[in-house]
Amino acid sequence: MDPFAKPSEERCQAALDRLCELRTGYEPELEFFDKPEFIWAAESAGGVFCPFCAADIESWFFEELRYREERGQQDLVITTPCCARSTSFNDLDFEDRQGFACVTMEINCRGADLESFEREEIEAVLGVPVRVIWRHL
Repeated sequence: MDPFAKPSEERCQAALDRLCELRTGYEPELEFFDKPEFIWAAESAGGVFCPFCAADIESWFFEELRYREERGQQDLVITTPCCARSTSFNDLDFEDRQGFACVTMEINCRGADLESFEREEIEAVLGVPVRVIWRHL
């Protein structure tokens, strides 16, 4: 998934409308960011691990994220602190689904995850793959 993807506002609104048809009765939110923002699972967030050696790098991750944000750094390229391998923030192994995006669609919905065909419908409307993130607030 490309965290720099920015589908048009029209596509995003159409995808949000379709999402609301699939999960009725919820207040939807659509948000756009100039650069990829970390979309976290809030209270249900688990650990952050190196995709190469599986080391727990959660503390480093949040420190590095804060450091880069303070300096306005927009790229997501990193060198892992454990085994010094190059990757992206977005490709780290998160215990719960989390990631980076320039666009979020959010509904306050408790229940089942999107079925594969539902997610594929949303992706077709947007024109890009999506990552579903469940947040516990």
